[in-house]
Amino acid sequence: MPYRLQFCKDGYDITDQPYCVTDADKVRAWEGAHGDVCLVEVARTPRGRWRITTTDIAAGLPISVYDRRFPSPLDALGYIANRRKQRPVEAECRCGIPGDQCD
Repeated sequence: MPYRLQFCKDGYDITDQPYCVTDADKVRAWEGAHGDVCLVEVARTPRGRWRITTTDIAAGLPISVYDRRFPSPLDALGYIANRRKQRPVEAECRCGIPGDQCD
């Protein structure tokens, strides 16, 4: 299951910022290097854990998954991948075109 991460803070994409991992309040894992299918979106809880808020691939997931807390966004992605009998692998763009212009 190839993915790319997008880090957001207060509704803004901070993925390119050096502090994105620690300051993000939401993280999305998108399918592939430039895909538009959200594999999972997680939000940081007040205690610093992560909860799943949405996914475009919810088929087969129990409703209780939205109540679970995960230590990291990658743990949540791993849970989703495991339920689909797949393994998450970070996607790599090989086309050399900036993301907003690549298909």
